[in-house]
This record gives sequence, C-alpha cells and structure tokens, in this order.
Amino acid sequence: MEFEEIVERLLNLEARVDSLEGVTEPVEDPPETTPEPTEETPTYKIVAGVIRGFPGGTWGVIKDSAHEPLNIKSVSVDGNRVIVNYSFTAKKVISLIAAPDEYYTQMGVSCGASVGKAAAAVYFNKRPNTGYADPMSLRSGNANVWIYGIFEVDE
Repeated sequence: MEFEEIVERLLNLEARVDSLEGVTEPVEDPPETTPEPTEETPTYKIVAGVIRGFPGGTWGVIKDSAHEPLNIKSVSVDGNRVIVNYSFTAKKVISLIAAPDEYYTQMGVSCGASVGKAAAAVYFNKRPNTGYADPMSLRSGNANVWIYGIFEVDE
C-alpha cells in the first residue's frame, strides 16, 4: 500500500468519525477509580491452591515442591461434593473459581462451586450430563482442580 493511499484512508476514516453525531472531539480520560487508602478501605484475602482426589484415598490439597496452597485449611468429601475450608471466615465473598485441569476436561469432567464465607463446596459433572458425579469415582493421580478466590475480610 502506497503512502498516499494510507493517508487517504486515514482522512476518510477521520471524516466518517467526525460525521457521527456527538463525536467531534477526543474523549477525555476517565477519572481515577482507585480509592485513596483510608481506614474504610476493604482488606482482601486470597484462597488458592490445587486439590486432587488421590487414588486409593480421599481428596486433599497438593503441597509439594511445585504447589503451595494459600489459605486452604482443609479439604474433605461430603456426599457428592468436595468441601474446601478456608483458614479464615470472610466478611464478603468477592469471587471463587473451581476449574478442572486438562486431564479432567479430556475425560468430560466439569466442576463448579457453591461458595460461602468459610468454605466452598465443589460439585462435579461428567458427560453425558447425568447429574452430579461422585467425587470419589473421579480420583486420579493425574487430575487436578484449581481453586482461586478473593474475599473481603475484617482486619
């Protein structure tokens, strides 16, 4: 593309933008939205780690040379769900994601969490969709569930 053609295209684009109703000047930068720290600024904690259903055993958090959990107190099974207990009780839940790794996704396993202020209950489903899957039937030395959550706390 020649220089003159590029300039002509830019001028045509500028003319089209200027012809739009209400769009004749550049938009101002949005105001700063980060609050200044005060005594009322919320404090947040993160819950993060990798959980696994160990073959021949139960579910637990992985802590080894490659994995370090953060604020996960314990992991247990309660019927058709895996309970992830935090090391604190939150004031508010901001968000928590439970995501299966590539091994589970290849097996057709999905998961999601019901999230509370002190614990999350992770539920599993295996295709074809037949309702909740028994977490004890999904134990594998190769499959993991990644947990990541943000919580507002009093401190």
